[in-house]
Formats: sequence, structure tokens, C-alpha cells
Amino acid sequence: MKKAVCAMSMLLVMLSGTALYAAEPWQSPAKDYIGKNAESLRSAADGYFKSLPKDKNYVLAKDVLADVKDGGKKYFYLDVRFPAQQKFNEWGHIPVAVSVPLTDLFQKENIAKLPKDKPLVVICDTGHDENQALSVLRLMGYEAYGLKWGMMSWAFFPPSEATQKAINEGKLGGYPITK
Repeated sequence: MKKAVCAMSMLLVMLSGTALYAAEPWQSPAKDYIGKNAESLRSAADGYFKSLPKDKNYVLAKDVLADVKDGGKKYFYLDVRFPAQQKFNEWGHIPVAVSVPLTDLFQKENIAKLPKDKPLVVICDTGHDENQALSVLRLMGYEAYGLKWGMMSWAFFPPSEATQKAINEGKLGGYPITK
């Protein structure tokens, strides 16, 4: 039970802090819950991050390709791109991947579809959203990895409009750094 509460707490924290999910992160419905469970959440996060693989938490596109050519026997591929990012039919997807947008992933019926006996490779546009999903999936007991650099490492995929906007807004540059 404690593991489930911690996993849900982590999920609420991650989803409340992303602009894609709420107009203003501080208005998230998770705010009150997190405040009441801050110590449990801190403890769960500490344990979680200390248990991450020391070498990597991702799979390279070349390794995915080798598995896909073998019928996708090694991993279960989960594409969590949002409908606006997906353009699943127009841009395509990794041949053996199953699409469940991140906003729907943690609904009971969608989680029930994920295998517990096979590692998951979570996929998104750039790698950002997949890492949010795989963090919670790991807290829930899944062996989950991200596709390093997301679909941009798989094929020439132009960033979605939302991703390109975020990239453009983030291109500030020229600020001082300390070495």
C-alpha cells in the first residue's frame, strides 16, 4: 500500500509540474495531497533515485532496431506521445509500439495492458515525457527504460509544434555561467 501511495505521490508531483498538464503548476489539484504527504514523498523519491541503474536508464535506437527486426521479443514498446505530437498515422511509429498518450497511461484499463514480465521501452517525441512516465512505472515495479532522445533518434522526425515552441522559447543563450 505504501508503495502505491508513494508512486501516486510521485506521479502527482511530476504531472503537476509540467506546463502541458496545467495552466499554472501551483494550481495543480495535487498540491494539497503532496503537502500532507511531503515526508513520505521525499523518502520515496530518495529511495527511487538511489536505486536507478548506475550505467543507464535508456535504450539506444540501434538496439531497439535489432529487437524490432527480431519481432520485438526483448521489450514491450510504449509510445506515450500526445495526440498533437503523435500524428501516428502521418509520421508513423516504431512498428511494434503500442500507443497510449501519457495523459491516459495511468488509467486502470491502460496500466492493466502492460506486461509485468517484460521490460518496457517508453517512447515520446524527444525523451522528456517518456522519462516522466518511466519514473512512475519504475515506482510501480515495472522494469522501464526510455528510448534515448525519443523518436528523434529513431527517424527524421521534425519536432511537433508544441515541442518546437518549447525549444524556441528555451533558446535564450548568452547568460553567464561559472566554471
